[in-house]
Amino acid sequence: MIKTQAHKHMKERDDEREGIVYWNKDAQAQCLRVESDNEVFVFPYAHLLSVRLTREENREILEISFSTHTVQVSGRNLRELLPSLQKLSVEWLREAPVRYAVLASKDAVFIESIEVNEAAESQSNQ
Repeated sequence: MIKTQAHKHMKERDDEREGIVYWNKDAQAQCLRVESDNEVFVFPYAHLLSVRLTREENREILEISFSTHTVQVSGRNLRELLPSLQKLSVEWLREAPVRYAVLASKDAVFIESIEVNEAAESQSNQ
């Protein structure tokens, strides 16, 4: 059987839907890369101050504080990221397209949105 390029791309799209991954772990990570729709940030782990997880009705919010910025990640099953963040081994995070929410496994990490804000003046002076 001869596989065409179109068949290969269809297969890749099906694989993406089955195993949607919007974060990666690397034990050698020096920085955390954060990708949203319009921007990409790279934060050195040396500037990590704290990580906090809170839960609201059907979602979790992960707040990652660096010396200069705060990253707020909203989604499902974000608790799974905590052990890797604790070991400073999350290499990157990125938002999932909204249309993939129904395709993602209910047990998998799903990142709905990422918001990056500059840290408040009072935090940077501490």
